[in-house]
Amino acid sequence: MVMEWKSSQMRQMALEQELQDLEDHLKTLRENNHKAESDMRTRRTKLERQLEAIIASYDSDMSERQAELDQLTQELEDERRALAELQTQLREQEEDYEQLLAERSEEEEAHFQRQLWTFLTNRAARVIQRGWREHLVRKAARRKAKGKGKGKDKKKK
Repeated sequence: MVMEWKSSQMRQMALEQELQDLEDHLKTLRENNHKAESDMRTRRTKLERQLEAIIASYDSDMSERQAELDQLTQELEDERRALAELQTQLREQEEDYEQLLAERSEEEEAHFQRQLWTFLTNRAARVIQRGWREHLVRKAARRKAKGKGKGKDKKKK
């Protein structure tokens, strides 16, 4: 029995030593896990802050870009309206221009017709006047020829 008791005591001591070793190991594991958990929480907090900063930067950048897009869209709409107005004015001016060209063409045609009429009437008048002068010259020549014949007779008498 003593042996059993000694054996039991030895086993108890071995178990107590094993228990102590396991408790020390557990304590070390807990400390390591607590430190790792603390490091991970610190890292997580740091990453969350970085993520929040990135999201804030992204939101700010997107807000600026959206504002720029809105401004450019508004400018585009303004430019399109201005273009439409200018195209309307251009069409009106083209109509006026075509009307003025037609009027000018009519005036030029009328002016040309007047000049042509003036030229033709002046030419006809010159032809008539030349013919009349030639007629008068012939008539005067005939009178002179008649007069010369009679005139000689008169002198002979």
